[in-house]
Amino acid sequence: MKEDEKNKHNAVLSQDELRRMRRLSLLKLGAMGVLTAIIIILGSLSWFTMSREVEGSGVQMTATGDMFSIGSDGNTVGSYDNAYWNQAVQAAGCTGAETWMLSSDSNMRNFQVENLKEEDRGIKPGTYGKISFRLYPNQSLRAAFDYRIFAFTVQYNSAGQEIENSFALQDDTTINQLLNGHILLFTDRTGNETNGYQYNGLVTSAADFHRKTTVMTYAASSEGQEIELFWVWPETLAQVILSADNVNLRGRKTIATSELRNYFHEHPEYFLLNCPIADLNVLKVTNANVEEIIDESYSKYSKMYNEADQSIGTSVNYILLDMNVDTSAQ
Repeated sequence: MKEDEKNKHNAVLSQDELRRMRRLSLLKLGAMGVLTAIIIILGSLSWFTMSREVEGSGVQMTATGDMFSIGSDGNTVGSYDNAYWNQAVQAAGCTGAETWMLSSDSNMRNFQVENLKEEDRGIKPGTYGKISFRLYPNQSLRAAFDYRIFAFTVQYNSAGQEIENSFALQDDTTINQLLNGHILLFTDRTGNETNGYQYNGLVTSAADFHRKTTVMTYAASSEGQEIELFWVWPETLAQVILSADNVNLRGRKTIATSELRNYFHEHPEYFLLNCPIADLNVLKVTNANVEEIIDESYSKYSKMYNEADQSIGTSVNYILLDMNVDTSAQ
């Protein structure tokens, strides 16, 4: 590479890095708080209060139906539970919902722990965690789990104080699309934090923003079966698309799989903000090699991904993950 081309390339990388750092400075964790609910079956992303405890087991129970019950092993109520939970479930139409208890591996950082400042709560690009609960089938049960993320906003006055009664559902279609590509949900995770996690079982979104797992059969059980859902908010587009040896990862761990690349191929609008129609068509063309396309024009597409994160960070203050147990295949 010629010296002037090299300098130009480095300048582009520096600008990308500056944009990323600016984005992260604006996406304060507290500005992306997480709430939780469960309606027989409704759950949410900040997590878990149970209505009663199973005698002798320490497991907190929640919604109960004729065919099954749901429980969780959490031990604390999230910080946002009292402030926003009722408003969130009402706005999202989750009538009758209850909350689960939080556990540390949810990693949502929305509850009070030592040395955790208010502004350091919540999630941001580069964070990940696990939601877990227990399914107690009363009979052989064929079921899928149907998830949907709801977004909420609050308004602040010039002094930075929240305006009373300003909590509201964020119904902007573009923002809701971007949440489907930036906060990813998986049913399986291997590896470790040191060497990086690998994710499989991507729970993809339909046009109505619902993300449904594959139907499985669960045997009747008084002990229950643990159901795990892994969430991850990739910090960069490179982690979503590019292979482990790509220079654009800059030391970060990739989570790219053929499954995730195909999801991007089908719905680039879930990942990229203000992507021109011509570029969308190139990415969506049959048999398009999205890894090659992104790698060849990484600065352009990375900017669109970063700006999508920026838009989420300035348009969403809280999210709620609705979980519905779908037994229609029974």
